[in-house]
Amino acid sequence: MLFIQEYWEQLAVVGLAILAIVRMKFELDSLKKDVSDLRSRNTFIDVVKLKAEMEVANRNITSLWDKYNSVNGKDKR
Repeated sequence: MLFIQEYWEQLAVVGLAILAIVRMKFELDSLKKDVSDLRSRNTFIDVVKLKAEMEVANRNITSLWDKYNSVNGKDKR
């Protein structure tokens, strides 16, 4: 009991420091999760854009080959 009476101020500071560290740890974990979510969303958006661009490119290539075959008289339709 005498120890607590003599060092209560230091114990309070240590307790508050531990509380602050734990709180910062939870905040940091939350921020890391948010960043991870944002990165995964950006990746998903990029993949969807690339897929759409590939579909357009494939349609253009098919159209060009159809046009080439029709010009050369190789159209089987």
